[in-house]
Amino acid sequence: MRILVVDDHEVVRRGICSVLATESSLTLCGEAVDGKDAVEKAKILRPDIIVMDITMPQMNGLDATREIKRLLPDTEIVIVSQHEAPEMVRQAFNAGARAYVVKSTVAKELLAAIAKVNKGEPFVKAVEVPDASRSLDPTEVLQRSAAFERALRESEERFRSAMTNIAEGLVMLDVQGRITYMNPAAETLFGWTCAELLGKDIHEKTHYKYPDGSRYAAKDCPLLKVLRSGVSVREHEDLFIRKDGNFFPVLFSASPVKTEGAMGGVVVCFRDDSHRKEAEHQLQQLVQTLESRVSERTVELEKATAKLRELTGTLLQTQDEERRRIARELHDGAGQLVVAMSMNLANIVREKEGLSAEARRTLEQTQALIEQASREIRTMSHLLHPPLLDEVGLDSALRWYIDGFSERSKIIVETKLASGFTDDLPRDLALSIFRIVQESLTNIHRHSESSTALVQIDRSPREITLVVEDEGKGMPAEIQSKISSGELAGVGLRGMRERVRQFGGNLEVRSNGNGTRVVAILPIPKSPDEQDKAPGHSEKATSYL
Repeated sequence: MRILVVDDHEVVRRGICSVLATESSLTLCGEAVDGKDAVEKAKILRPDIIVMDITMPQMNGLDATREIKRLLPDTEIVIVSQHEAPEMVRQAFNAGARAYVVKSTVAKELLAAIAKVNKGEPFVKAVEVPDASRSLDPTEVLQRSAAFERALRESEERFRSAMTNIAEGLVMLDVQGRITYMNPAAETLFGWTCAELLGKDIHEKTHYKYPDGSRYAAKDCPLLKVLRSGVSVREHEDLFIRKDGNFFPVLFSASPVKTEGAMGGVVVCFRDDSHRKEAEHQLQQLVQTLESRVSERTVELEKATAKLRELTGTLLQTQDEERRRIARELHDGAGQLVVAMSMNLANIVREKEGLSAEARRTLEQTQALIEQASREIRTMSHLLHPPLLDEVGLDSALRWYIDGFSERSKIIVETKLASGFTDDLPRDLALSIFRIVQESLTNIHRHSESSTALVQIDRSPREITLVVEDEGKGMPAEIQSKISSGELAGVGLRGMRERVRQFGGNLEVRSNGNGTRVVAILPIPKSPDEQDKAPGHSEKATSYL
């Protein structure tokens, strides 16, 4: 059997479906969320049995049952409802249902009800279905009518008392949009009395124009749209007009009143929204003030940051110049003195045969110490600022430094330097590339515990891409995250970032358990000759020496 389940609560639908799933002979062919949806899906799916709730939006289960039985007489309906009143059961059977199951007993009785219905038999349990054909005593009828009238009057009094005392404005309209009731709160807000507006078109009295004086067409009025469509409006922002012609902001909800499915009017509940609007206006002004202040502070911060970067660039440049000066002084000063000492000592060495054995031994040791001092001064001078960088270029300076680094650190460094990558490089850019390689390899030696490293440089017409990587232990994720965000960086890494930033480039540090990779991309400034050339030059292919 093919079953269609209809209920506006998804949790209930899921529960009913799980009960049906325990019976292999039953097949769930679809689900619907209200009566209207049930009618449409029943026409398409043509189920054998429909499990139907009663209380649902759009169309209730009883109306849906009547319509489905009219369209599909052979389809059986099993009502599943919270209501246990016998009268509700009778109405369900009158509408065309074959079975009635109270929701609290679905797990126990739904499958039994479906089995009965499949045999063409009715099913109802736990409630007594009244016999519609049973005649009542006239006295009993009169007594029931009198009791009903009293209950109706009491209910009406309670309703009027509630409507009168609520703080929000409440207006009731007939099917023509005319006012049939207005509570005291609405009278206060509008400035009209209920008697003055009784029978008047609400749109023509309180909603007929825009603040600029232009006509507000009735076809656009959301209150009247509820009458035409039968669809409620919730928390709608609008403007109403007082008796004195002034506007005031409101937040209103409007719901249709239906009698036996037919439109009977509209209930409108609204409140003055002036205080909220004023609070929103003040908040907006405050936000604008704060945004203005934040913007001013941001500009100031950006200026301070730019100044700091300028100072940092100047500091790096000054540092490089100081290194060059110290290197030159070591070479031209202490280095030359050591060389002179070595030459003087050489004269003594030539006559060492006339010295005692102890003196000759001391002379040889002194000569070795002078040679060691000369090598260390030369190495320190070259590390501070390699003369190869100025004399023969970046390529040779890098290879000299990398060879020396490998010898000192015992780390095997593979180099992949693109052919001609140093052509026409500005001196400050070449120096920055050298310093980044120098700092990266120093970090590998200090922190990575890697036995190998790679230095790779590629060049396109407009940028240099430098990669230095190792196969060491890498960095913890939290440290890498802080470095990426700029929250944490050592002096060396900060200097590398500033060098790259000076040229408008980008520096990335990526690390995992298999090593660390530093990637620097540095744009190559255009030379005056290149700026004069027409576009369309071809790129140089990368090859490695």
